[in-house]
Amino acid sequence: MMSASRSCTCLASAVATLCLFGCSAGTSAPKPLTDAGAASDASAHGASNDAATKQAPYDGSVSEADAGDPALMQTCARLGEHACVADGVCLKAKLLCDGTRNCSDGSDEKACCTASQFSCLGGGCIAIAKHCDGVDDCKDYSDENGCKACAPGSFFCAKDGYCLTPAERCDGDTMCQDGSDEMACTKCSGTAFLCTTDKVCVPAAARCNGDADCASAQDELDCTKCTGTAFFCAADMACVPDYFRCDKMADCPSGADEAGCPP
Repeated sequence: MMSASRSCTCLASAVATLCLFGCSAGTSAPKPLTDAGAASDASAHGASNDAATKQAPYDGSVSEADAGDPALMQTCARLGEHACVADGVCLKAKLLCDGTRNCSDGSDEKACCTASQFSCLGGGCIAIAKHCDGVDDCKDYSDENGCKACAPGSFFCAKDGYCLTPAERCDGDTMCQDGSDEMACTKCSGTAFLCTTDKVCVPAAARCNGDADCASAQDELDCTKCTGTAFFCAADMACVPDYFRCDKMADCPSGADEAGCPP
């Protein structure tokens, strides 16, 4: 990071002002360039300053030094703009608290919400009552993560602190890390298949595909045909994986998967 005694030249754009910290020590206070003068000024710096103006990709962290960069803070303040310290740019004031994360560190969307609102990770505010109610109001699920409890009627994934809507319970689509949203079901919604012995819901696509998803393999019984490469035990109306065929072990109750195999 450049010292406070160095100034910088800023290239103004429609969204942000990029500050080039390659200036010599003791130069005059920085001033924004017009679009017409930006190209000529940048070329005047020459190739010797290329390394100084290039920035490493942002890794999601802000160093203690960057967080207090006086040159960038001064420049942005002089322009009446917000300093995105992680990116080394000044952001137009009109883009602050607009619900869109413009700075890679999200600083332009922080401290925008009131005490009665929840700050969405990707930007924007929602009513605090919508936090942990099972509904993705932030559109990035940040309002349904890290919950200690859920609103009445919603389902709580205790292991990962996540809240789901009632419609996401027993629908065959596992949302909780431990699969608890698809356990202890008495019926399944939509086209999901209910493993009656396990009381677990599995996707319709898991039915008769040769891969037992129910602990009792119930999803591979009473099949009229198999999907994919699964082997159909016609006499048993069951599906088993294709690689079970001719493995010298009968997997079909009738032994059909071992019939006609070489000795």
